[in-house]
Amino acid sequence: LGMKLSPGENICYYLDYQIFDLFSGMKSPESLGRFCHPALTLLRQYDHKNNTQFYQTLCAYLDCGCSIKLTAEQLYIHRNSLVYRLNRITDVCRVDLDDTQTCFLLRLSFLIDKYNGLNQEQLMSKMFRCKSL
Repeated sequence: LGMKLSPGENICYYLDYQIFDLFSGMKSPESLGRFCHPALTLLRQYDHKNNTQFYQTLCAYLDCGCSIKLTAEQLYIHRNSLVYRLNRITDVCRVDLDDTQTCFLLRLSFLIDKYNGLNQEQLMSKMFRCKSL
């Protein structure tokens, strides 16, 4: 799993890939996509059509524990720009980012996308990781 998801890494820790081990243990891992939140498909389509980066922004926001400060630092943007993007994301997807269950499902969906290779940009540059988490 480490070689598949993080090519070029010499050391892989099981805890970093534990959820992917769960995915690979399914009878048909290719059917994981049906568990993804529909918001991710909307974001990919919106990004493609409008040349935006909402998919990556939401992924970074969830990776950083929904912290505006940490996410803005990670993305190298002003916090007001991040707030604007998050507001646009909630408008486009009609999701409530204050709801912990929604955030959990979105985060799980990003992990499924990573496992399925749907977010290649993040596979190449590694998923956003905040230093404090």
